[in-house]
Amino acid sequence: MDDTVFPGFSAFAARLLPEKKASKVGYLPRIPESPSDPSVVKESMTHLVKAAEALGDKWTIITGDQATYELAMTIRDEFPDQFANVILLLGGFPFVHNYFKAICKIMRESGAEDLIGLAGLCKEGTANKMFGEKGEYYQSLHTIRILNEAIW
Repeated sequence: MDDTVFPGFSAFAARLLPEKKASKVGYLPRIPESPSDPSVVKESMTHLVKAAEALGDKWTIITGDQATYELAMTIRDEFPDQFANVILLLGGFPFVHNYFKAICKIMRESGAEDLIGLAGLCKEGTANKMFGEKGEYYQSLHTIRILNEAIW
């Protein structure tokens, strides 16, 4: 293998820890129900705990969006013995979305709306909406990128 080429993460980890076996990725069966149905969330959690135990893992780490995370927290609290070793994590999207909302709140009424409108990137109402409470995620992301390029 050519050592001048940077390896991918798996190859890097294999070189760093040659005694460790490669991870195995597993998938749950498809569930044709709403992911925010409490019975679906509980069944999924049960299946994941059993899968982790079968692999010899003590802990089961589950990541979910806002709705499923809140349901999973409630279920874990209702069945503490069954889900004692379950660690629940909120996915990354809500954090990024809240970060964008914070940036937009700081920039609101700073003149950024006028700058975007005068540059012809959008109309005044759209600019005001992007920096408002109900700003759309992808519009805000695009606008913040443009402003970052213009400022720096």
